[in-house]
Amino acid sequence: MKRILAGLLIAVFVLISCQGPTGSETIEKDPVSIEPVTQSKRLHFIEKSDPPSLHSWYAADERSFLVLGNIQSGLFNMSAGQEVTNDLVRQTLISKDGRTYTFKLRSADYVNHLGEIVAPITAGDFVYSWKKLADPFVSSPHHGLLLTAGIKGTRALHDLRSRLEEIESQKKRIEELDISDFVTDETATQQQKFRDQQQAMHQNLNELMEVLEEDFGSLAEAEKSIGVMIDQLGIRASDDSTLVVELERSVPFLKELLCFPAFYPINPTFHQAQGSKYATSLETTLFSGPFYLSRWQSNQRFSLEKNPNYWAAYATAIEGVDLSIDRDITNQGLVEAYLNGDVDWSPLSGEMIERYGNRPDARYRLDASVVYVEINQTYQTDRRYRRLLADPEARKAMQMTLDKIKLTDQVLMNGSIPTDSYYPHGFQQLEGRDIRLLYPEYADGYHVFNTNTAEQLWMEAKDKVGLDWVRLKLLVSDSPNTEKVAEFLKTEWERLLPGTSIEIQYENFSKKLDLVNRGNFQLAVSSWTPDYPDVRSFAELWMSHSLHNTTGFADAGYDNLIDQAKSENFAQESRQVERMGLLLEAERVLLEDYQTIIPLYQRGAIDLLNPAIRNLTVQIVGPRYQFKYVSIEEESR
Repeated sequence: MKRILAGLLIAVFVLISCQGPTGSETIEKDPVSIEPVTQSKRLHFIEKSDPPSLHSWYAADERSFLVLGNIQSGLFNMSAGQEVTNDLVRQTLISKDGRTYTFKLRSADYVNHLGEIVAPITAGDFVYSWKKLADPFVSSPHHGLLLTAGIKGTRALHDLRSRLEEIESQKKRIEELDISDFVTDETATQQQKFRDQQQAMHQNLNELMEVLEEDFGSLAEAEKSIGVMIDQLGIRASDDSTLVVELERSVPFLKELLCFPAFYPINPTFHQAQGSKYATSLETTLFSGPFYLSRWQSNQRFSLEKNPNYWAAYATAIEGVDLSIDRDITNQGLVEAYLNGDVDWSPLSGEMIERYGNRPDARYRLDASVVYVEINQTYQTDRRYRRLLADPEARKAMQMTLDKIKLTDQVLMNGSIPTDSYYPHGFQQLEGRDIRLLYPEYADGYHVFNTNTAEQLWMEAKDKVGLDWVRLKLLVSDSPNTEKVAEFLKTEWERLLPGTSIEIQYENFSKKLDLVNRGNFQLAVSSWTPDYPDVRSFAELWMSHSLHNTTGFADAGYDNLIDQAKSENFAQESRQVERMGLLLEAERVLLEDYQTIIPLYQRGAIDLLNPAIRNLTVQIVGPRYQFKYVSIEEESR
């Protein structure tokens, strides 16, 4: 089945063309042409929770991106046809070697929550925002994107940050080391094993410190060097309308990457005046996009209004978007709201698909989003549980109990497809084929459904740590589909893993995201949607020093594979097949060698959409929708 899926799904996604520069060139594209607004037309949606963050440095989820991507602008964005198009950029000049980009900016302005012009958008705003993104004190989960973009100086900065983080991590591991982590056997006593490990860890810490002191003189001087490195990054404003970016290597998908919200500009004067309150209310936010927020009522309603001072306001064909928040709404309630004309869109799930999935206003899509179970190897109050979940064989047992076809076809029934892989099928192609077809050894995935083997592995893992009964907590958000997934996991694990009970911890989306980001969970149902159109966006998530990786997984071999794939050696068009081989091998290490996560399904959806709405196209990366391309042909359905 998996081979068939890999072949069939090639047609589902159309990957954005990424061509490296062949010489000095000027690139300029006009926005999509849309008839000017002639009457009041608005979109109406309902979500179950607020966007967790509208700060471009910290937003890291679909809800936040949906709003943020429409109230702010970057250098580029994705068109309705899924192609990169200019936004705040008027003209792009690229050097012959592809390592220097000069962006000429349009005349554009920030507005406040009344739509009034506050300040011009300048090249210095990009410099400020991007350099802050690199600052460890900002703690943005997206700081690694600067390295992905290949910006000059980010490699050395990243390496120093990694070394400092490794020292802090080693100190923490030493503090947490406990004699109960060891057992007496024929080789040594429990006490001796504990002392040997403690000594080895202290020796490793001393070696890390010695090398750092050789390079920088002291830990304090190394920390000071971070600021100097940030100042020297290859980002500068030659004048208010010219942004110059120097790269360490050519990056074929740079413009696609710069569509991501983390690269939006921020006015430094306004940001510093607001401090920690920046982007937490109407009054503490400036807007640079085709819409601005006129209403921000937490847990109630968000209203987006057409920005009359946006540089391409003439092309925005709707007047606004109303986003209501209803934590208690069910899928049936949302469908009823749609049928009553109160909202313009509603997802369908379960029984609602059976009842309404064949309507002419129903549509199907398969997203480049994978849902999986995260297994935390470090956060356990009982050290026996830490050792249990740190055991790859225990994690393997958990995944082998799961019939994913049953999950997608009998539980979700929403167009999602089962997957035993981490990278989405059909998401990335080379030479006209899905990348997995270039390497058949990676085509089948790594997880199998085998309840007998699962039971044996689980019993052995429990015995090793001295647990007769295992009680685990599964963290999930309170959305209808996620609740179904949680109940499925609970049922299967309790049924097929002897001596196991699962407690489901339901939290609203923002709280769940916060707990996962802090590593405060045992098991969690999570998902990832790519930041840019390359499987590296998935692979980098689990690197040792990724802020998204709070599971405790760390492997130098895995990191090395991704670092190789990011290197100049594999930037050339002629070596893209080899680059994909490295990233596919990294996926194998993640799933087969370490069983780090359990991929469940690639997210599909069937929803109802007001047929009067045009160009409400789901984006492959970044914000789910770009409202500036939308038009409404008629008032009634």
